Amino acid sequence: MVLSQGLVDALQRYHDAVGAGPLPGLPSSPVEAVCAVFTAHPFETREWHFGCFAPGESWPSLVTGVGDPEGDAGVGDAALGWAFAVGQMQVLARAPKGGSIVVDTWPNDDRDAFVFEVERSGQIGRFRFDRLAPFVSFAAALVTRHRDPKAWVNAGVAPATKLVPAVMGAQFAHSAMGALPWLMRLNPAVFFRACRRQGWPEAVVTAPPYEAGRTPLRSALVWSLVTFLRTRRVTLAPGLSRAELTAPMRETLAQLEALEAALVSDTVPPVLRALAEGDGPFAAAAQAWVETHRALRQPTLAGAVDVSVEGARFRAVYDAIEQLVDALEAREAIEIVPQRKVELVEEIMRVWTLEDRPKVVLGAMTQQLVDSECVAEVFVDDAEIEAGLRLALGL
Repeated sequence: MVLSQGLVDALQRYHDAVGAGPLPGLPSSPVEAVCAVFTAHPFETREWHFGCFAPGESWPSLVTGVGDPEGDAGVGDAALGWAFAVGQMQVLARAPKGGSIVVDTWPNDDRDAFVFEVERSGQIGRFRFDRLAPFVSFAAALVTRHRDPKAWVNAGVAPATKLVPAVMGAQFAHSAMGALPWLMRLNPAVFFRACRRQGWPEAVVTAPPYEAGRTPLRSALVWSLVTFLRTRRVTLAPGLSRAELTAPMRETLAQLEALEAALVSDTVPPVLRALAEGDGPFAAAAQAWVETHRALRQPTLAGAVDVSVEGARFRAVYDAIEQLVDALEAREAIEIVPQRKVELVEEIMRVWTLEDRPKVVLGAMTQQLVDSECVAEVFVDDAEIEAGLRLALGL
């Protein structure tokens, strides 16, 4: 993105509106320039509080479920703050009764930035700007009207046709506006809630593909979240190293890796143990989480299934199928649609969980692999695939 003269002029209007005098030197990054001015001169109107707001600590709320409305929306403000942080969004304004205006820090096709309103529920609001300059002019107009109610100002919203999903086309899937529903649906609270209650959410989703250098890092994180939903395993998007991720993204993956280990061993995740053993404001909620986790795992009938043993068996079968799929792909026996291998393994696993008769399940798993939309071509006989499954699973 380039600091345009239109944005400089809009920032000067905001500077004049707050009575700050001449505009100082600005950073070359447009988003940083807006943040510099808003941070130095925040202003509260009846509608919006303009500033450059940093996300607060959200993990204690996310893992304990404090404020959790018992739905996929997550834990309110904590889930939204987390989504902004990992979604590469910067909050530029907040409404007194909830809601935010955020800027997408990843440049759009016009080398500018999209700005849009997000309601407190996480839904996209009505204010949308396809450039930064109109938003700053909008802020300046509201400040002017607030300081002098008799002043004539145009505080309307400039047309932002490129923020309509149908017009944005393929760009929408990777924009902050497109990623936000994914992040709200797959925020960590969903997974920690599932761990506590032994009820994993359905995985009927497919992530948009991540392309290194061409799509924002948030697309890679969404891919990893969808993969975690499908496999209960943390996996980086192909071609991506952890060092390339932002700090909030790395923290998210680290917490999910700890949760992954807890799911396999059927134990309390370390972050919950630490909170429960402390004396902070989330101690009571963490203790309740631990008690619920343990209570749901107390055998109530003779011969009750050991969840940890069942979890280990699930992981062993998953690993075996994944290794077989890798082997088939390596020797060019099958051609997998790019970035859909995880989905293919999960489809085969679903067949395994629904059928426990060896002769039947092998045929069903083979048919699932052959017919899957995740597989572009199959170059070997079904019998060879079934033999590979039998060997991999020890049947």
